[in-house]
Amino acid sequence: MKKILSLLLALSMLLGCALLFTACSEKDGYVTLNKKLVEVDVTDYGVVYGDSMSDEAYTVTFTQAMADFATALSAKTGENYWARTEDRATTDKGDKEILIGLTSREESKKAHSAIKGDGFLIQVTENKIVIVGSSNLLTLMAVQYFQEKYLVAEGEESTVLSVHKKAAANNLEMALLADSEKGYYSFVHQAHLGMLTGAYMGTSSTSHRGPYKDHPQLVIDNMVQKMVDLTGLREKLFPIIKDSETAEKEILVGYPDREENRALLATLAENEYAVVVEGDKVHVTAWNDTLLINAAGAYMDILAEATVKNEDGTVTVALPQGFRLVRVGNDKWITDFPRPEGEGIELYNTVEDGENSLQFLYTGSGINAANYNAYCEKLKSEGYSVLMQSSAEDSIFTTFVNNKEGVSLYVAYNAYKHKNEFSAYDDVHSKVKTKDTNCYDFEECFRIASTPLEDAGLADSNLLNKNPVYDKVTDSMISTIPLYEGAVGLGYVVVLEDGRFIVFDGGAMGDNGDTHTRLWEWLTNLKVKITGRPVSSSNPIHIAAWILTHAHGDHYAAFMKMAEANGKSGSLKIDYMIGNFPQEYSCTTDIGKVITAKTIANMQNAVKGGFKFIKARTGQKYYLANLEIEVITTWADTTPMRVCDGNDTNTVLRFTMTNKDNPSEVVTQMWTGDANRRQSRVMCAMYGEYLKSDMVSIAHHGNVGLEIDFYDMVQPETVWWPHSAKAAHNYMNREKLNNGWQFQVDQHIAYEMPCVKYIYISGDKASTYAYYITLVLTKNGPDHDNIFDASTTEFNKLTHNGVFAIKK
Repeated sequence: MKKILSLLLALSMLLGCALLFTACSEKDGYVTLNKKLVEVDVTDYGVVYGDSMSDEAYTVTFTQAMADFATALSAKTGENYWARTEDRATTDKGDKEILIGLTSREESKKAHSAIKGDGFLIQVTENKIVIVGSSNLLTLMAVQYFQEKYLVAEGEESTVLSVHKKAAANNLEMALLADSEKGYYSFVHQAHLGMLTGAYMGTSSTSHRGPYKDHPQLVIDNMVQKMVDLTGLREKLFPIIKDSETAEKEILVGYPDREENRALLATLAENEYAVVVEGDKVHVTAWNDTLLINAAGAYMDILAEATVKNEDGTVTVALPQGFRLVRVGNDKWITDFPRPEGEGIELYNTVEDGENSLQFLYTGSGINAANYNAYCEKLKSEGYSVLMQSSAEDSIFTTFVNNKEGVSLYVAYNAYKHKNEFSAYDDVHSKVKTKDTNCYDFEECFRIASTPLEDAGLADSNLLNKNPVYDKVTDSMISTIPLYEGAVGLGYVVVLEDGRFIVFDGGAMGDNGDTHTRLWEWLTNLKVKITGRPVSSSNPIHIAAWILTHAHGDHYAAFMKMAEANGKSGSLKIDYMIGNFPQEYSCTTDIGKVITAKTIANMQNAVKGGFKFIKARTGQKYYLANLEIEVITTWADTTPMRVCDGNDTNTVLRFTMTNKDNPSEVVTQMWTGDANRRQSRVMCAMYGEYLKSDMVSIAHHGNVGLEIDFYDMVQPETVWWPHSAKAAHNYMNREKLNNGWQFQVDQHIAYEMPCVKYIYISGDKASTYAYYITLVLTKNGPDHDNIFDASTTEFNKLTHNGVFAIKK
């Protein structure tokens, strides 16, 4: 009987202890918290982290997390903190410290030994706060937990932190990514990736041919290779699938069509990226491809921290369930501005839109003109003013500024009024019938580009004045520099009535690298022709605008070299540079061929007095003397399609030129650069017959550029062909009709369009002169000289001297 009573007493004591322990702790997800909160004044604390617990050095992601921790601590307290390794720390074991990871301090060692299985421990001692995990990765998880739990900057700054006496995560469930010879997870991307038609598909060209790989695919390739490198396992053990397929365990990369992925994205700011482990899904995601690169880099660092080399020589890679890494990828992007709201208005994705600019793409059933106008009124009510606005074919384009907030917003409603007129693509003209993404369906959308004012490249009052005051000193003219034989390039000069020039691109350096000297001579001859005086600092070559269509060297190398050679003398003056350049390409073709703010700054510094850069946005209009410049499209209009080639990134402009002596006499000119089939479809779907213009430049030198539909909408009388006479004649050769769709387009223009009367060709390197076409703006159109019949023997012999030809 006494034994029974003793047992009952012992049991009651154990239950009492259990109840006491339960009363002293609480659960916070996977973390057990000691209920006791300790007030810790972290004044004079040092932040110290120990050596890596693996055989490898810490990854960039780990060291960035240490820096983020110190930044968050500084923001919380108002003091300045830096995270230091032990060998760089100014503290010693007796000082006040926040210890991260397995340091040499006894407090760290004791806490580390107390962790059960995979987990971490956060503990407050007399003069230390200890944060340590069972591995580098679990230490990183502990740091993030501490930061989110105790360092949220709310209210007034304070050096006193309220921290639980102990926070423990033990025996955490792990997501096993690779073990021995098993690859457990499949990589998942959007179904349509890598299926977009490239500019050169369906041609006889062997260069730049698809299929292209989009950024998420390239990212996955790198992630798979990382797994192979870490584990020594075969690549096939890490399958890659589309989101139209399913697997039991998945690594979701980018923004595949999974409900849980969209739910996660909704929790992220548009300038953040994330790596998250949830059940049988691992998310490597961000709102755009630029940040996806960051997310993938972080993921591969996390893999490295998670890799364990077993005693038998095998490797295990496992991530803790509940792991969540969220970081800001670009703190200069503006995400805090009024957003369009309402039923059926949803953020689809974002795109890096140039230096410190971010485009937000909204789609859904609520996208319409009424909601667009309501949104614009909302912006106005919150301090945004309209800098410029225009509309065309139901699409609306507005540029807002908020000087108080230092923000510019470009807000566009793309109605795609004519999308149904171009939905049936004709294979005869190499128009692909498959619609692999919704962008081929031209879904109505809002595009919003947010940019810091200092980076926005906004037009100033001189460019926005619709009625500029000027003295007419010449008729307007157009001329072009002869090109070197067998190569491509583009260099046109438009002369304004006030004697200033518009230079389109400026051309390639050429076989002998001397195009820049001929360009200078050409501009000098024009200047002398206009003024009757030699070029000097008192009579400079005055370029009102240098328009750069895209970042290919055959379009601007000669101009840049000319500016470097003559810009400091004072005999060259440039007012504006106009263009729009992406910062990253989505595919491999032209990676690195970008023009950044630094590139533009170098260009500005080459010229005495510099020039102002204007970032062209679709729908914007600028005014110079007798010229209106209308931005028809830029590369940004092709999103959510990804860029596969630099020729997807053109800025297409339309000039409207008047005659001051008779303002009713007007000539319109469509300048296309190297725009190709994607931009062709965008423009046709958006504008239709609004594209009608008197003149057009053949895109991409007549070689794989815009499609027939576009030229049918323009209905030009005069065609500018930026290629040599020999090349142009080759493309117009009917015997080559079936050699590729570029021949079909060129011959359609040359022989099947009754509206076309004149085709102007840029000449060859043997042409030692620049020629001029004087535009005497009358009802009969411009005055044309030196015309050759394209069907005559005389024209057929023109391989070096041809400048332009009449189309019969």
